[in-house]
Amino acid sequence: MDTKALSLEDFFKVVSTLPSLKRTKLEPLDNALNQVLSEDIYAPFALPSFTNSAMDGYCVDASLWHDGDTFKVKAEIYTGMDVKEAIKENECFLITTGAKIPESIKKPSIILKEDSKIEGDKVTFDPHALEHSLRYQSHVRLKGENVKEGALVLKKGTRLGFGELAVLAGFGYKEVSIYEAPRIAIFSSGDEVVESDNSPSKLEEAKVYDINSHSVFLCLKTYGYRAKSKGHLKDNLDEYIKGLSDALKESDVVITSAGASVGGKDYTKQALEKLDAKVHSTKLLIKPGKPFLLSTITQGEATKFILSLPGNPNAAIMNTMLLIIPILKHINNTHMCYTKVLATNKLEFKANSKLTINVLGVYENGEFSIYKNGEINSSDIYAWSANNAIATLHYKEVVQKDDKIEVILYKI
Repeated sequence: MDTKALSLEDFFKVVSTLPSLKRTKLEPLDNALNQVLSEDIYAPFALPSFTNSAMDGYCVDASLWHDGDTFKVKAEIYTGMDVKEAIKENECFLITTGAKIPESIKKPSIILKEDSKIEGDKVTFDPHALEHSLRYQSHVRLKGENVKEGALVLKKGTRLGFGELAVLAGFGYKEVSIYEAPRIAIFSSGDEVVESDNSPSKLEEAKVYDINSHSVFLCLKTYGYRAKSKGHLKDNLDEYIKGLSDALKESDVVITSAGASVGGKDYTKQALEKLDAKVHSTKLLIKPGKPFLLSTITQGEATKFILSLPGNPNAAIMNTMLLIIPILKHINNTHMCYTKVLATNKLEFKANSKLTINVLGVYENGEFSIYKNGEINSSDIYAWSANNAIATLHYKEVVQKDDKIEVILYKI
């Protein structure tokens, strides 16, 4: 087992070499939110699929007009109608928003109702509005001006938000081919950890409530991943081995917290050896969250992942955000989708020239204010509710006031 500490850059190079899941399935659009597209989507037809009016008004053909501002209204066109009639010089159609403009009109232009005066079957247009509309073909949505037929509209690996699903609905899709999301199991561990019984009270000495399994579960859910809590692993090697082995039978990814360090009762590494797992990392050049085990196990043609977090809650959440979520994106054949902004650093603070430092703070009005000058311990869980942003600083001794830094907004 290689115990060399990896830089964050080298760690993600290792991740990029690992296999991803290729299982696909057809999913109804209404169930496909946050799923990952498994094929390229090309436009089966143009959007708009026909030239139409963007406003209520009168449709004239600029190619027929020579002079005069009074036109005969030949017919009325409403949405859903496909009118085949043609118009002559100084004739027009009354048309509604979204209605198809007849293909016989070579240079369609729409003059708004408010720029016209109707008398019987004749309409007189404001001369300036008429001239402007005829010159610029105003208020017309041309066929294919948004998307050309055959154009690539969604790439394989795209995470499907409501906007992407709206595009698919607009092209008539009822279901879409997606990559199956990884099946994820979560364990807590350690004899000191106690599950809440919904009656908050002071615990007996040396005990702590289970924070990690809940926070990791909800962090994954925030970024579109469903997980199952598989309970608690006591400080016993046989229980570790059985728990991990059973979970791997029905999961693609198993996440544990605590037990990944070098303490006398840290059994994760021993269990991984017994399970013939390949360990790709044991610790990283980061703070907080230096101990992090990335391991894989081959079962038939499948590669299963075991991701082992540090036990301290602040470090566990930070590593879930910055390590596990990107790993899951890789496994799920997509890319990271953090909300990142460039911020002006409000207060000077020390970092570390030998490590990647991740610090919490508040992003507001374009500025980042570091929390407690970055001097928080790995168990400070309150920090996550008091802040809204993470700044990642690579090998930097000091961050000066007014420096520009990139921050992740995690309250989305």
